[in-house]
Amino acid sequence: MFAALRNKPSMSNSFATFRNDHPRLVILAELVLAACGTLLVGWTWERLQGRFPSLPPWHSEYVIAVLAIAFAVVQFLDARSEEAALKEQAGKMGEIASSMSTQFVGPFPENLEAIAKLTVKARSSLDVIVDYPGYGQFSALQTHLRYLGALTQHAPGVCVRVICYDHSLREKERLEQFPDTAFKDIDVAMLSSYVSFVNADCPVDCAGLRSLLSQRDEQILSHTSVLWKFHGEPAAFFLWLVDDAEAIFTFKNVGRKDVGLSFRTRDGKLLAQFKEIFKRRWERATPTDAQAGLAASGGHSAGPAA
Repeated sequence: MFAALRNKPSMSNSFATFRNDHPRLVILAELVLAACGTLLVGWTWERLQGRFPSLPPWHSEYVIAVLAIAFAVVQFLDARSEEAALKEQAGKMGEIASSMSTQFVGPFPENLEAIAKLTVKARSSLDVIVDYPGYGQFSALQTHLRYLGALTQHAPGVCVRVICYDHSLREKERLEQFPDTAFKDIDVAMLSSYVSFVNADCPVDCAGLRSLLSQRDEQILSHTSVLWKFHGEPAAFFLWLVDDAEAIFTFKNVGRKDVGLSFRTRDGKLLAQFKEIFKRRWERATPTDAQAGLAASGGHSAGPAA
């Protein structure tokens, strides 16, 4: 019974719906009520004058004043009912959006915030397909650090597996992202923040920046709390799959102009497909970073990385 009462439309919402469906009828009713109210006030005033002769006489100007006040009150009540109805509809839309199995997260690098929040929730497994070990390290440094913490300082018992591009492919992709002719377009504040973080001299060209990014990728690969593997073929999309129950997938950036878009999903069929895709790619990946001479860590420590 209480559930039925909770689901029953509110009076303000019902009136707003009736007003939207029958606007002319509502306006006519408001005019009639205002006119009747004015006549009632005038009649009452005359009766009061009989008992209290000192009261001023009733003038036609008073009729206009009363009508104006009446309309103001009606408009105020209408606005309140419309506001309540809009808030109720907004709440319903929010519930629908949050219950959708697949939602848009945002473009890169804004998507990294959602990725960081998702990966830290891992309790049994975290499977990742990505281009660089230091994903987002230049474009969103602080968020990248939280994301990296989720990868390398996870809860005990969480198996973290990451498939990234091998050294050769990373260098090729990075050259496309930061070509030699684009140094003048680099965000100065972003560059200054990154150089300060890695404690290095500020590069004077894109080759220097690419070198700094590559060096830090190699440092990240030294974390033994992550199982690393490498692939020499570009991925169709990037993936962060948490506990086989929730995932964020991203259509990667193409060059420097196009922006990758990310989506978050709990859809069972999609998750099953992602799990199978990761499994096949993991089997084909190599534990050795081609041309870099780095072997992927075979251990899996639950403690903080060195």
